[in-house]
Amino acid sequence: MNFLKYKIQDFTLPLLLSMALLMPTLNVATILYVLPTLAILLYFIFNDRPAFASFFLLAKEYWVIACWALFALSSMMWSPYPQYVLDSWVSAFLIPVLSLMAFFLLASKLSQEFLIRFFYLVVVIFSTLSIVAFFVFDGRVGHYSMFFGTVGYYSSYILIAFVCLVPFLTKQTRVPYYFLLLLCFFFSTQRIVWVLFPFIFVTDFIFVNKKLDVKFVFLFAVVVFLSYLFLKYYQDSRPANAFVSHEKPKNIIAYLLANERLYLWGEWFRRGMENWFVGAGFGRKASLYYFSHGGYWPRQNLNHAHNMFLSTFVQLGLVGLVLQVASYWQLISGVVKKNSKFSFACIVLVLIFAMRHLTDDPEHKRVLMFYCGFVGVLMGAMYQKKSDFN
Repeated sequence: MNFLKYKIQDFTLPLLLSMALLMPTLNVATILYVLPTLAILLYFIFNDRPAFASFFLLAKEYWVIACWALFALSSMMWSPYPQYVLDSWVSAFLIPVLSLMAFFLLASKLSQEFLIRFFYLVVVIFSTLSIVAFFVFDGRVGHYSMFFGTVGYYSSYILIAFVCLVPFLTKQTRVPYYFLLLLCFFFSTQRIVWVLFPFIFVTDFIFVNKKLDVKFVFLFAVVVFLSYLFLKYYQDSRPANAFVSHEKPKNIIAYLLANERLYLWGEWFRRGMENWFVGAGFGRKASLYYFSHGGYWPRQNLNHAHNMFLSTFVQLGLVGLVLQVASYWQLISGVVKKNSKFSFACIVLVLIFAMRHLTDDPEHKRVLMFYCGFVGVLMGAMYQKKSDFN
């Protein structure tokens, strides 16, 4: 993309929309990052009701997701803590879906060229905020997180913001893209981003450029080696298990597998088996209170399963897990049929987001609003006419 051919006014509206989408990533009051979503929705309700109605055509096409959401809400009926279920459902389903709806409606009215500029600006603004935050607070993680909440949130934000741009990279933008990506990875201090780095590279150079040659093999080796170096650094400087600091695994694989989260997956699976069919009730807090009976819960047990699919099994049982997997399958299979760069970006985003949360639980309003906002933009680009719906 040649940015020199554009005038400053060509970036004004994409800049405003980028800032609106990025608001949940900042550690600000809830009303500040929810307000842009509500403003967009109110505009369409009062000024473009046919467009507003198109979202319900989208919901009809991906109806399994609605079933999953309704089942999660219905767990209030068997959970001992229905108020916690409702609170989690509002934060993890309702508000993120409103974000998806708002940015879907907006993107459905905008040109694809406009949306590509929008994706580039999101990456540039997010990277700029990351650089400012890092140098203002001397790179100290505890203070650095004042900008983005926690480094765990921040690592999710990086992956969401950057992977959507992969299908739209050009020869001129690829090198700056990877420079900013690696810089943000470095800022995150998170091991998972280096594990996923080779997957992002493969997505770019094979599926986008469809090239498997000597150049690819060489660059892939460089990417893997770079990831190895950072993981080796973490192996030497950070314990594999936060609760057993004296353990020193001898190689990178053993180091990653010794993480306390993976060690406790078996414990959380056994807890899930207590209510294997419908679970203990939706939400981290409802399930935690269910197993702790509202009493003390040792830090060493972790307060959730640290795996999005295992968390679903614990909270909603086998029924909820089947609905979750079916939702992902319906979404990906429906998007694949669109056969465009936007559909490819959506698939990459969904898969990388799922891979990122194989070692965590994305039940955070900010993370899910940001993620669903991106999904909404990509869906809006794919469903701009009534004929785009089945």
